[in-house]
Amino acid sequence: LCTNHKAIYGAAIKPDTAALRASAAPCCDEGWITFQGKCYYFSEEEGNWKSSQNYCSSHAASLAANSSLEALVRQSPSDHWVGLQREPGQPWRWVDGTAFNHLFEIRGAGLCAYLDDGVVNSAGCDTERKWACSKLDGETRGKQRAPQC
Repeated sequence: LCTNHKAIYGAAIKPDTAALRASAAPCCDEGWITFQGKCYYFSEEEGNWKSSQNYCSSHAASLAANSSLEALVRQSPSDHWVGLQREPGQPWRWVDGTAFNHLFEIRGAGLCAYLDDGVVNSAGCDTERKWACSKLDGETRGKQRAPQC
């Protein structure tokens, strides 16, 4: 098991060790959290949706999207941008351009989505919020495990 657990908002993260054992997940980069074969980063800083996605991209990641988002809705801290956006009058799309499959309701009339107390809401994309990035973990990407794991 990975022993390199980081803190979010000053509280130690206590991952579901059974889930970690089942997936044999390796550690992620410093400051990232391993969960179900992906690495997640929850920012402490705030930015608009575009700058948040740019930060994630600069770390070979994207705003949390697709199948990872369903788990995040239930387990992550609130008020973080995620990888869903739409143009006015158009349907929601993931950051990779694929159509949103309506796994959950997106509340509000905004054009960019964020996690909020177990639901996904939307707001104007220029609003400053924290953000959640995701990327495949080192093992899933085919890289070697980090030495601290």
